[in-house]
Amino acid sequence: MKSDSVSIIFPTHNSKLLALRCLNSITKLSYPKSKIQIIVIDNGSTDNTSNELKLGFPRLNLITNTTNTSFAYSINQGLKASTGEYVFITNDDVQFEPNGISELVSFLKVHPQTGIIGGKINSWSTPTKTTPSGYMFNYWTGDTYVPSEKISKVYEPDWIQGCTLLVRRTVIDEIGPLDENYAHFFEDLDLCIRARRAGWKILYLPVPTIWHGGSTTANRNIALKYTNWYKSKIYFVLKQLPFLNSVWILLFQTVLVIPYRALVLRDGRLLPYIYGIKWNVLYWLHSFKSRWLRVRT
Repeated sequence: MKSDSVSIIFPTHNSKLLALRCLNSITKLSYPKSKIQIIVIDNGSTDNTSNELKLGFPRLNLITNTTNTSFAYSINQGLKASTGEYVFITNDDVQFEPNGISELVSFLKVHPQTGIIGGKINSWSTPTKTTPSGYMFNYWTGDTYVPSEKISKVYEPDWIQGCTLLVRRTVIDEIGPLDENYAHFFEDLDLCIRARRAGWKILYLPVPTIWHGGSTTANRNIALKYTNWYKSKIYFVLKQLPFLNSVWILLFQTVLVIPYRALVLRDGRLLPYIYGIKWNVLYWLHSFKSRWLRVRT
């Protein structure tokens, strides 16, 4: 493992143009090229993604799957193949700011207690929109939010969004990889919570790091996106929160939030929420085992 080396990992599925644009932006990073390892996980693409990525970027470490696996599973495949002292977890619908990784790594080098860090996220669709990658979780309502008023400040969020998450190798070695029970959401929050419990700091640094498409791939199927959101959210609540806290949040969401969304907003989240509940009932053993292990480690 080279000192200060960075492994950049992201999955892709039938998104070769997005992946190629992402890879092209990586070649323009100011970080030393000899210290960058790029790992892409192609999740069963049928649009010739693998061949075109390998043709355009021969040094790419490409992992191919026959099916479209979960984000956590894909990233964990990349983690096993990675050699960097630092690991940058991201998506295929991003473009890197040239100095982003350099600034994040420089910060970690002089702040040894910080285990996970993220920077600013610019939006493709709204170029004037910039948000912090540091998100918060409301432990009373179960809602998630980003404190936009802190965009120019260094602060400790509950978690760093998984499109621009830089983590030390030593953190992964200590707490383990992503939890693959998550459907595609909340695995980043889970990772950050486990890191914090192990004594590491999670920080947001106000430096530009990426331009993000904002769930470009997930938005191809909104119903599936919402279903995965609620499967993972409920699983997270059952796994990570105190029992009474879990009960309160699930009651609050079921009695107030979801009916409001269904009857007033009509945003199509009712059935996905029901499917999320059903999945967690059918696979309750996953939550039970994860909770049991969490309490004892």
